[in-house]
Amino acid sequence: MKIIKEHINEKFTQESDPIYDIGIGDFATWDNLRVGDILRIKKPILISDGSENSYLVINQIDRIGHTNISIYYDYYLNIYNLLQNEISHSSGWELSKDFFEEHFEPMRPWQLDTDLEDDE
Repeated sequence: MKIIKEHINEKFTQESDPIYDIGIGDFATWDNLRVGDILRIKKPILISDGSENSYLVINQIDRIGHTNISIYYDYYLNIYNLLQNEISHSSGWELSKDFFEEHFEPMRPWQLDTDLEDDE
């Protein structure tokens, strides 16, 4: 059996998260949401920004204790608007962990292709 070694020659800064940056491990969970994360609304919410299969991209996030966060985001009506960067509008919400887990699905960029295929 041949052993293959792989080296990653990337320089990380103090502010970077190497595991997150190379796309492995946990991502976009309640405890490690970051600016730039993409969230798909998986369950309808009874407000203007709550239609199922619409998307949010986080612009700013503020922790409010351990149970709530305040996010500011760009809202996209559907996958096509997101891929074309056609922002419907920008807004903000204060969310609890339970509400977040019930209504949002964090997305990695490669998962957007799957959503696009499912929509056709």
